[in-house]
Amino acid sequence: MESEFMQSQIEVSMAGSAMPRTILVKIMNYYGILCPIEEQNEIVSFLDQQCLKIDKILRGKETQLERIRSFKYSEIYEYVTGKKRVKEVV
Repeated sequence: MESEFMQSQIEVSMAGSAMPRTILVKIMNYYGILCPIEEQNEIVSFLDQQCLKIDKILRGKETQLERIRSFKYSEIYEYVTGKKRVKEVV
């Protein structure tokens, strides 16, 4: 949609002077340019690899959050049951 080719089609189909706009029906009739299938496959492969990296990072962060929650609950439990004492602040 951001290519010069598409932008020229959008500009031609716009209506209105104060706030130029176009409608979905017009957009559906635009001509587009497709990359060769090999390039599309390269893009898909690259994005799949990036998604795997992101998913791995997210799983690590979820594990860290779970450990922090567990630590928090165990600390609260120890103070509530009296196993640990709150130090007085002077």
